[in-house]
Amino acid sequence: MLNVITMSGRLTQSPTLQIKKTDDKEIKFLRFSIACQRNYKEPDGSYGCDFFDCIAWRGTAELISNHFEKGQELIIKGELKTSIYTDKDNNKRKSVFINVEQVYFAGAKKSSTAVPAEKIPIPDDDAAPPLDVYLDDEN
Repeated sequence: MLNVITMSGRLTQSPTLQIKKTDDKEIKFLRFSIACQRNYKEPDGSYGCDFFDCIAWRGTAELISNHFEKGQELIIKGELKTSIYTDKDNNKRKSVFINVEQVYFAGAKKSSTAVPAEKIPIPDDDAAPPLDVYLDDEN
């Protein structure tokens, strides 16, 4: 079966590298989301935007954390994953995210034309799923 997704978008927040500690090692990872502008105008004349949750591991996570900032355009390639988990209120939830395997620079260099942070809308959704949802699919 084929499960490959490539997307271009802008980071919705500044990336912060995180570390998951296990008994014998530390695994670096990064959870982030990208905003992808639609190719058509809404009735009010504006372009809509879709938001996609992503997770990157190890070197890919470090690369994004070190070289990208909020509002900067990037291209990601990976696979689409789904996980089912139980939230804090004991409700079953489904999470869909992109497991990022590769990242590419797009647009202008860092800081020169990054979209101002206040212009990137943040979706009003439920909180992110617990990390265990992503860790089951770790590379």
